[in-house]
This record gives sequence, C-alpha cells and structure tokens, in this order.
Amino acid sequence: APAAIQSTPTPPPPKPVPHVTREKPKVQPKPKPTPLPVAETPSQHAIESTAPTAPTPPAPTPPAPAPQAAAATDAKPTMALSAPKNVSHLDCRIVQPDYPTLSRRRGETGTAFVHFVVGLTGKIENIELKKSSGSTRLDDAALDAMRQSSCKPYLENGEAVRAAYTQPFEFSLNN
Repeated sequence: APAAIQSTPTPPPPKPVPHVTREKPKVQPKPKPTPLPVAETPSQHAIESTAPTAPTPPAPTPPAPAPQAAAATDAKPTMALSAPKNVSHLDCRIVQPDYPTLSRRRGETGTAFVHFVVGLTGKIENIELKKSSGSTRLDDAALDAMRQSSCKPYLENGEAVRAAYTQPFEFSLNN
C-alpha cells in the first residue's frame, strides 16, 4: 500500500528587524588642569637636571595671600625644612668599611667620598656617593659603612641644625 506522505509545515519567514539609528554620544571636552601657583621667592633647593627642558609659559600670578598668612610670618616656623649647613666637623661614630675580598685580590685601591646629612635628631639622611673611588665594589662598601654609622645632632647656639658633611673612605692595601 502506498504510504501517505506527510508534509511538514514550513517555518514562517523571519520578521524583519527594524533599523535603529543611534546617535553618537557627544564628546565632552576634558577640563584643563589648573596650573600650580608660582612662588614669589625662588626655592632654596637647586634642582639639577641633565636633560634640557623646554621653556614653560609663565603661569598666572597667584592671588594675594590671605590675612592669616601675614600673621603667621610673625610667628617662628615650627617645622621649616631648611637646607643643611655644610660643616667641617661632626660628632659621629663612623664605621670602618670592610675591604671587599675580590677588590683586595685584584689590587683595587682608591678613596670614595660619601656625602650625607645629619638631621635634627642626629639621624643620618641623604647618603650619596659624591666621588667614586674608581671601583663600584669599594664605593658600595663605603656607602654600606656610612649606613651603619651614627651621629649626634649638630648643635649651633644650643639648637639642633641640619648639617651636611662629606666623609672620605680610603681603601689602601698598605694597612
């Protein structure tokens, strides 16, 4: 007997998707940062730079100081960070550096000059190599010795003052 062929219903055609036009969001211009105020007097601290800098346009003049600032000038500044005073002598216990074994074996000698600042409490700050001995091992030994050293506050007229000093560390095979 012939089999009846069943027809499968065909799916309805897909509905057309309406085209939606989207508006592009408006881009808000970024606000320009306000320039920092320029001090009326130059800073005591010099900034050294090896790269040339482009000239900057002059900043607008800062607003007149508030009346409170005028009253503050009569009072003594409490925590004013002043530039350290270069002195010829400090009361310090300087640790002698260890002569690096490899430097001794290779006959490396020289004098490393380490510059540092003694703070108001006697804490050693800003340790830096001022002049190399010619060997990075000797220079590192001198810097390590300075970090282990200690000082008493430098007093001027009975008042503690930040003081700067350059300590030479001589590395010689004769001693």
